[in-house]
Amino acid sequence: MSTLNELLTFEHESEHVFEHVLLLKNLFSAPKIYKANGDLNKRWYVYFSYRNPQTGKLQRMQNIYGKANNYKTKEDRIFVLTLYKRNLLKLLKEGFNPFEDNTELLAKRKANNAVLTKQQEGEPKTEEKDVNAPKIRLKDAFEFGLKLKEKILNKTTKRAYDNRIKNFLKWIADEHPEIKTIDELDRKLVTAFLNNVLENTSARNRNNYRVDLSSLIQVLEDNDMVSVNFVKKIPVLKTIPHRNKTYTKEKQEEIYQYLDSKDPLLLLFIKFISFNFLRPIEVCRLKIGDIVERTDIVYHPRRIKVSIAIFIANPFIA
Repeated sequence: MSTLNELLTFEHESEHVFEHVLLLKNLFSAPKIYKANGDLNKRWYVYFSYRNPQTGKLQRMQNIYGKANNYKTKEDRIFVLTLYKRNLLKLLKEGFNPFEDNTELLAKRKANNAVLTKQQEGEPKTEEKDVNAPKIRLKDAFEFGLKLKEKILNKTTKRAYDNRIKNFLKWIADEHPEIKTIDELDRKLVTAFLNNVLENTSARNRNNYRVDLSSLIQVLEDNDMVSVNFVKKIPVLKTIPHRNKTYTKEKQEEIYQYLDSKDPLLLLFIKFISFNFLRPIEVCRLKIGDIVERTDIVYHPRRIKVSIAIFIANPFIA
């Protein structure tokens, strides 16, 4: 019967492997990632130290940059540098020595990888994709997604979805007529379309397109029409709000007096916005039935099907 001591110790053969690994670990420091405190304008890299055979001290080796700094997001850089770090640690544990000629070691690794690849190619495939399976047309896939979405959207939002998907499909038909089915759609193609929207409109509009496309493709993923929602990985652009001009008190009174005589309907519209803190589109949705007579309450119809009561400011009802 095995004792606890036997279970917690290595067998004789494993002890030699363990001692070998410990010996190698004393020769180098664990590779680390330098992220420049998240500053993407600076260079990120993997760094490590190796024991100099002449001085016996750990010596900092040359930084490993690779292609990490070609990527412009933190997530992508960390992903690439993590791969470099993992592979470097694996090499060091196998005996890679930056102070020696590693030609023999690299040749041995290459031979082992070739044998492993050959073995994997000889293994029977457990799952093969059915190349004869019918492919879903791009337009049909998005129509399917919109049909499911319309059950939880109001008319205004549904109309926005329809217009954006229509523009997206038109852009694909004009710029990439070879794309016919949903399985041919990828992140690169959607990114190119969003860049086109950005060039012709604004970052905010581009982000709105991204949200709608991501929402629909998520529906397609949930219904096994695409393997993954790749739009989620497309970054959201930062938008810069523009502050509107603020009029002086005297200029405001002058505008009010002018509108009172020339365009009282526009003046009423402005007062609804000013005194009730409503957006212009929210004022446009108001109906006569939303205003309660002889009170200071107006019921504002929301985009969802629930109205909320808003108290009208005293200057408005004076």
